Amino acid sequence: MKSRHVTLRHWIESNFDPSARLHINQYLPDFMIRRLFEESPGGFTVNKDEFAATMLAIGFCGRQTRNLDWVFNISDAAYKKVLRGSR
Repeated sequence: MKSRHVTLRHWIESNFDPSARLHINQYLPDFMIRRLFEESPGGFTVNKDEFAATMLAIGFCGRQTRNLDWVFNISDAAYKKVLRGSR
């Protein structure tokens, strides 16, 4: 059985490209992206730190906001594509 980290990493790499957007998208906090993963087939609950560490390891640029949410360089178009596919 695949480890949690491998499953999460595979899902992120299959749905988002770190080179598709140069700047951080402050309008997509980590919890919105994590929810997509958690509701996907084979998804599971993942905490903020585990998710952020995986995103950074893949090569996404990210930072924490004042609310302690993480934001990354994910395009709105990529997010909406995954959102549409999850419905």
